[in-house]
Amino acid sequence: MPPLPDFHAAGTPCAGVEIPVPFAMVPGSAALDFVFRMHRTHPDAHAVILAAPDNLVTQFEVFADMPPADLSLARAAGLTVESWLAEKAAMQARFEQAHPDLAGDVPGPERGPWPDAADPQRGFMGVRDILTGQHLPEVVVALSPAPVAQWWETSAHLRFGGWNDCPDPAVHVLLHRIWAEKYGARLVTMAFDVIELQITRPIRTREEALEVAALQYAYCSDIVDQGEGTLENLAASLIDATSWYFWWD
Repeated sequence: MPPLPDFHAAGTPCAGVEIPVPFAMVPGSAALDFVFRMHRTHPDAHAVILAAPDNLVTQFEVFADMPPADLSLARAAGLTVESWLAEKAAMQARFEQAHPDLAGDVPGPERGPWPDAADPQRGFMGVRDILTGQHLPEVVVALSPAPVAQWWETSAHLRFGGWNDCPDPAVHVLLHRIWAEKYGARLVTMAFDVIELQITRPIRTREEALEVAALQYAYCSDIVDQGEGTLENLAASLIDATSWYFWWD
């Protein structure tokens, strides 16, 4: 096996932030090839794209406020999709009780007809400027402390989430494990507000796509509310998709 490329040690500062895991700086145009080559040549190390340098402060600003990895992993071990959805429902009920003027709003995705045509999700945006579509000059590629066979633990180690509507790290662990087991998912991007997964066993049927889309909406409502527009549009984009994209405002 070839030696690892030059990675900075965990704790090395970059753009004024101490990165808590080993990392390398890679041109955005080369980052995906770099990550996928790492996956092939170093199967014992999971490489993942983090933020561009100027977003590192945002990437790690809640790091100290989130639980250590062992606590998030313990919470994830006790979670199920059903128990997590029940937690969300209870939180919504408490919100409505505190804000009765908003209690009439029914949470949930917009529904619509199945689209006549839909392009499956393919490709990754974590290496590009979301507004221009151009490659970022540089991105941080990190080595996850999680074992490759349990890459879904990465969010616990990076303490990703727990702000705005982005779930806490344990929820990411729960759903990423399920999607790894069912769809051969693997983490490619965990940027400051984006997660991208590579999918090696794509969804083939409309029924399953709708079921997964509903769970994805619970996980990340912005992909419908500020993206696809309806649950059916999202579901259609999941059929034969080789990548999944999540973004939290």
